[in-house]
Amino acid sequence: MFFLLFLSTLALAEFDLSNDDFFLFKEFELKYSKKYETPAQRLSKLALFRDSLKKIRELNSQRTRKSDAIFGINYYSDLTPKEMGIVPHEHVSVPLDPQEINNGNKKGPKSVREFNTLPDLPEGDELPDYLSYCGPYVEYNTDHPKVDFCGEQVNQNLCGCCYAAAVNNQAQYVFANMTYYKNNKDASKVQKLLFSPQRMIDTVFTNPSTLSSNKRCCGGNSGTALLGQPTYSLQSDYPFVDGKDANAGTLCNPRGDQNSAVKLQMRNNGFKMWTTVEKTGHKDKVMAIKKIIHMYGPILVAIDASRSGLKNYKSGIFSFPQTDTICNPNNVYTDHQVMLVGYGKDEEDNREYFIGRNTWYSSWGENNNYIKISTDVFCGIGEFIADNFLPSNYIIYSGSCVLDPNCESCNTKTLECTKCAAGSNKDARGMCVKPDQYKNPIICALGKYGTYPECNKCLTGCKDCSDGATCK
Repeated sequence: MFFLLFLSTLALAEFDLSNDDFFLFKEFELKYSKKYETPAQRLSKLALFRDSLKKIRELNSQRTRKSDAIFGINYYSDLTPKEMGIVPHEHVSVPLDPQEINNGNKKGPKSVREFNTLPDLPEGDELPDYLSYCGPYVEYNTDHPKVDFCGEQVNQNLCGCCYAAAVNNQAQYVFANMTYYKNNKDASKVQKLLFSPQRMIDTVFTNPSTLSSNKRCCGGNSGTALLGQPTYSLQSDYPFVDGKDANAGTLCNPRGDQNSAVKLQMRNNGFKMWTTVEKTGHKDKVMAIKKIIHMYGPILVAIDASRSGLKNYKSGIFSFPQTDTICNPNNVYTDHQVMLVGYGKDEEDNREYFIGRNTWYSSWGENNNYIKISTDVFCGIGEFIADNFLPSNYIIYSGSCVLDPNCESCNTKTLECTKCAAGSNKDARGMCVKPDQYKNPIICALGKYGTYPECNKCLTGCKDCSDGATCK
């Protein structure tokens, strides 16, 4: 009895990795309420746990700096990548257009198709050292609000639907940000909703341009998900039911829409795929990604999660390994979609990092589902696959006329604004915006961080305008 109480107490504390494997396994079983159907299955899970433990100890032994990542035992320590819902991304090919190849974009070292180009970015190479839209990291912001726009994350459970879960995490930020501005920047009125990926993965859809389809819990593509189901609903209205048991990896056929009349909270108005192939130097690529985050907000990127030790991450700055077969920029392999919500640098050694938000269970990573990723190795982030393959990097434009202070006529069913107020015009999100409405005086003053479209008199998308709102 005493031994069981002793184990129960230990299970609530941190794991002491100096203990022997079997003792740690028993602690692990207690802490995460692991139940195995047969003794044989338990032995199999013990073997997987010991493999994870070996990797954890190995990675921790390689730490040389205080800021280096720390790895530890967590809920996933007895699971394979497939059981976690990590599915290799199938690169979506697009037929090559000979005219586009011969007369294509001239920005880069070679012809670059539109989906591989960078979005509009400001000139210059100066940015604030810290920026985050989510988590406790917002306290370091200097030119953006110190407001955490993210609440409870979408947990994909054991379903291979990171492609939809990450999209809905990004939607949470967008909705929260809109409520912030709708309520005159009152942080106490920010709404952080938990959106459901289930309707996206239920939708039966084939992209007519690429003939690609998503496979429910067996992998998919964020762009295809957005094209097939460009709306967002709450988990309370359209429950996320997939991935809660061990058979999730066999759920590969979309069920079809289970509630076509579900209440919509937001709609998608489009997205921009991009890569950093136009930039030749590593530092230039890092700067481009930081500019995208600074200008457009949280973005989606793809990474190699299964072969990098990511599942064991606990805190600190995580560095992707780079070998001939892992995280090789000449042979891009990805199997997981995450959201980048910011960037920063370590105060002691000045190491730069991106701030990522995952779609795993809440206790993973640091500060509940966040990770600091070293900018030294991209391992899929912003990377170019090939001329004829779509990248998995996204800027997503979503909105709702209900939260649009400049919308005079709102279709509450579709959430589209049918009439903007005088002096305003629609931006990429489909939101009615007035010149300088979201202008940040710190960013725009003296062109501190370059010439941002938001600092110009014309709205985003206008090359020229008559009154700051009406595009010519």
